[in-house]
Formats: sequence, structure tokens, C-alpha cells
Amino acid sequence: NKCDSILLLSGGDRPDMNLLYYSGLNALDASGALYWKLDKDPVLLISDINQKSDIQNVVQKKTQNDLYRTIESHSKIQKIGFNADKISIKTMVHLQEKLPTMRFINISDEFRDIRSIKDSKELKSMKKAADFAKSALRMGEKMVGKREMDVYNKINEYYMSKGARPAFDTIVSAGDNTKFIHTYPTD
Repeated sequence: NKCDSILLLSGGDRPDMNLLYYSGLNALDASGALYWKLDKDPVLLISDINQKSDIQNVVQKKTQNDLYRTIESHSKIQKIGFNADKISIKTMVHLQEKLPTMRFINISDEFRDIRSIKDSKELKSMKKAADFAKSALRMGEKMVGKREMDVYNKINEYYMSKGARPAFDTIVSAGDNTKFIHTYPTD
């Protein structure tokens, strides 16, 4: 009862993995929006409408105005739930300016609670990802003394050969680079 619709945005420097999770999109760099009035089917707005997703109603989003028009087309919407953890202040201000009659409600905690419970399919995927990561670590251990960039490339080639993709950029560091938690490989 907190809200009568939900909006998830992804793209730029704050991708929201919830958009991928709920839409079934299979692209880490997916930029778009998932909007649904709770008593209707969701609408996925993305620039590349050829991407596969689980959503039936896919609309090509050419500009942000396409998103605003979609939201405004659902009459009687007053309270939009959103993931404040993944929307920048600039985006939030812009949404409020473009949709001044809407009240935006932070439901980040609810997303975390829902996503913390895993079904058997998710558990299977997590195990598979852990197995890939374990293999990649073993591969890296065997390359001690090699250049960081060579190790980085070998690990990424391994993921691609398995049809997998890392959840984040591969981190490889040696020597002075080990003092940085998230570093980029050097030659």
C-alpha cells in the first residue's frame, strides 16, 4: 500500500541490477527503465528493443520523454516506488520536475528484502558463478610472475569461452598495485 506503481532505472554510472532481475534482460550494460502500475503488466523501455527479456510489453525509449509519457498515460498514479540506492540526486530532481504530481517513495529496503530470498534457479546460478570464479582464481595462481594484463586477459577469455561474464571488472594486481583494492591491470 506504500505505492501504486514501481519505477526502476538503469544506465550511466549507477546501474540497477533489479531492472535486469525483474525484466529478464541479459545485459549488464542495459540502459532503460522498467515501469509498472501494480494492477497492470509492466512496461520495459529500452533503446535496443531487440534485447531479449521476460517482459511482453517492450517500448523503444528514444528519449527520457518516452518514459514520462508512459508514466503519465497511467491515470490515477500518485505514488511511485523507486530504488533510491540506484538513482542519482540529479535524476531524482529531474523526475520530480517532469512528474510534479507524483509522490516518489523509496522502497530500496523492500527490494533488498525480496532479493535476499533465493529460489532454486538463483541458487543454481550462484553455484555456477562460484565455480567459474574458483576456476579463474586457480588460473590466476598458475600465472604468478606473469604481467597483470596477461593474467587479466586470460581470465576474461576463460569467462567468454564458457559463455559467462563477470559480475564486475576482473581485478588483477601485483607489486605496488596490491595497495589498491580496486585497481586496473598494468603492463
